Amino acid sequence: MGSNTNGYRGITSRRGPEGIWLHHYAPLSTRLTIHLQVVQVIEAAFCTCAAFADSNNLVTGSSDHTVRLWRINRGNQNGINSAGSSKDSSIWVTLSHIMRVHTEEVLCVTASRTWSVVVSGSKDGSAALWDLNRGVYVRSIWHGEGNDSSAVHLVALNESTVSVIYVILGLHR
Repeated sequence: MGSNTNGYRGITSRRGPEGIWLHHYAPLSTRLTIHLQVVQVIEAAFCTCAAFADSNNLVTGSSDHTVRLWRINRGNQNGINSAGSSKDSSIWVTLSHIMRVHTEEVLCVTASRTWSVVVSGSKDGSAALWDLNRGVYVRSIWHGEGNDSSAVHLVALNESTVSVIYVILGLHR
């Protein structure tokens, strides 16, 4: 974990397109930054993991068992920027879908724009597949009984075949 100049301790950071960064700060703050400047604070998102699906879509997993889809917007919100010009390069995110199927904290997410799919992994032992375009649940792959030894800690997609790869890091006794 690193500290920024404001004294916040960053949990994780994800670099996206065009110099966009998503930073998660303890305990409940997620910040969108561009070129080291905070452009939006998303409060109460409980964000535990994130992945960019493409330059316009962000996927986050949360400790409240949800997966969220966010739309990355560019331009200006009201037609005029802070300099009085109609041309603006501001960026902000808006929530488009909250998806619920996990019964425990979401630990990892990945997304593929090519296949329009999101995969999330959870402490409950499941890897859930979601339709990226519609923001709806498709199916789950279950491993174990949902205890600590069956939590899904990493999910990945093979872009060539859309095969889902998931990793369970069990406790060794």
